[in-house]
Formats: sequence, structure tokens, C-alpha cells
Amino acid sequence: MQCELAPPGVGTPAATIIPSGESRASLTLTATTSTRLGSGPLYVMVTTVEPSGKMGGDNVSGAERVRVSSEVVNLTVADPFVALSSEPQSVRRGERLAYRWKVKQLQPFAGTARLSMLGLPVGVTAIGPPPTIDTNTSDVTVELEARDEALLGMVGELTCELEFTIDGEAISLRTGNGRLRIDPRRE
Repeated sequence: MQCELAPPGVGTPAATIIPSGESRASLTLTATTSTRLGSGPLYVMVTTVEPSGKMGGDNVSGAERVRVSSEVVNLTVADPFVALSSEPQSVRRGERLAYRWKVKQLQPFAGTARLSMLGLPVGVTAIGPPPTIDTNTSDVTVELEARDEALLGMVGELTCELEFTIDGEAISLRTGNGRLRIDPRRE
């Protein structure tokens, strides 16, 4: 399975093999902040392969292969719902920290979005249930715990992934740029 057509700037994954007997697969599309806003056509092509997983036949003419296309759908690239920001924060080994993110609402959305923090260094983990936000949220915290094996010093490029459900489809948004300093345990 692979995307044959997508709007300009929309990232599509490499061809994916759907296991024998399966009739569904997920397709993950990406867009960066420089992707042009608007709508464009998208369709997916599925091609048969030999039981060994090797491609047989002729790619160009399709000889000895079965090719099936999805319907052409209209994909909309829109502005993000929110933007997150944070001030540099610190935690000591053996302690916990409620890492705070400021939430800037950019456009309304229905329901809630689940947040997970990305880029945490070895020895620092998010604990407790993942926090959620809605259109009224102005800040959100992620409970972090620094264990003794956490590397000391400043860690940058912490981000968050927010998962929204819009019209029954999962939409992920990566946003934020946080920094965390890990200090030695108190003696």
C-alpha cells in the first residue's frame, strides 16, 4: 500500500505491506509548519505481492499483479489547534516535577486531546495518566520523575504530541520546545 497522490508538502510513508488475511491498514500523513494550507486530492494504491513478500511481475504494465486504488478523497491541511510553550525548568535526581506547558488556543476543537511528552532523557519518565486539554485549557502539567540514572545537565528540544479525534479520525500534533535541567540529588 502506498500513496500515489497527496497535496503538496504532505509527507507520505514508504510503501507498507499489509499481511495476508488483513483487510485494513493505517496510513500516517505528516505536514510541517511550512506546508501550504488548503485542500488537495489524496488516494492510495494497493498492489499484490508474492507470498514471499517479493514483488512479482512488471511494475510499469502491471503484468502478473493486481492493483487497486482507493477513492480520491479531499484532504485539508489546516492551521494547528494549539501551540505549546514553556520556560526552562529543573528537577533533582530522586525528585518529581510538575512540568508546566502554556497552551495558546489557535482555533477551536471539539472534545479533548491527550498529551504525551517527547524527548525525555534516560532516567526521566512521565508518571501518572496522560494529561488532557480542551478549548478552555490555558496551561497543562506533566508529572515527571527523575531517577538516579538520569544524566545531569540541560536537556533541550522537549516537545509534546497531542492526539485529537476529529470526525472519528486520529489527528496528532507535535508542538512546543521545552528545556529541562537535571540536578544532583540533595545530600
